[in-house]
Amino acid sequence: MPLTNLSVFTQGNFSLIDARLFYDYQVGLQYSLDEDWVKDLSFTLGYQNVNIESENLYTDIELKSAFIGVITYF
Repeated sequence: MPLTNLSVFTQGNFSLIDARLFYDYQVGLQYSLDEDWVKDLSFTLGYQNVNIESENLYTDIELKSAFIGVITYF
């Protein structure tokens, strides 16, 4: 089946110290090639969000974006 090499991934971090809040997460899809000549090659497509808030510094930063990537092992 061609979709057996397709997987879903998620990763996240969260930190709350005093009046400071930080979190980030990413979710996406990964497709791994399973050919004889390229055993360890994967392609990723996903979305990530990074948020930093600090009441002491009057800071509220939020970064959102889509991403693509290539992963290889050697």
